[in-house]
Amino acid sequence: MPLHAIPTQRRLFGRKGYFPAKRGPSRATYPFAQRPSQAPAGFTLPEWNVFLAHETLKLKEHQDFDRQWWVGAIGQQAARVDFMEHDVQVAIEIQGLFYHYIGFDGMQVQNDMQRKINLEGHGLTVVFIDEDDANADPVYYLAEARAGQDHSRVGRGLF
Repeated sequence: MPLHAIPTQRRLFGRKGYFPAKRGPSRATYPFAQRPSQAPAGFTLPEWNVFLAHETLKLKEHQDFDRQWWVGAIGQQAARVDFMEHDVQVAIEIQGLFYHYIGFDGMQVQNDMQRKINLEGHGLTVVFIDEDDANADPVYYLAEARAGQDHSRVGRGLF
């Protein structure tokens, strides 16, 4: 195909307006795009992105937040949360698309809702961050989660 035949505009399909063709990344490259080798073991990429977002927001680990935090006593419905925000009493759970929504276990959404009820029984606000949101803009979704806003599929009832 000759170069002059490559479209420079998106097809409008009946819509009015100009939609330039996408070339390359649509926004500035974040340091969250690739998981660096210094990431601790046990982190998934979305969890690592949210961890780096804590640093971007100038939050200190073990003061403002902790990762892999146990809530409750052992044997009394204890639960481990991905991030515990101590200053605002918010537990943040990162929801991977496969393990929490698509196909790992047909009962996973119900299990997540039961965990949420148990954690709220300890006086915490529980917020879920979806994997695609944590990869796209972790700083925004972390700030929203710390404010108690849940933009996840579970929070919107779209599971």
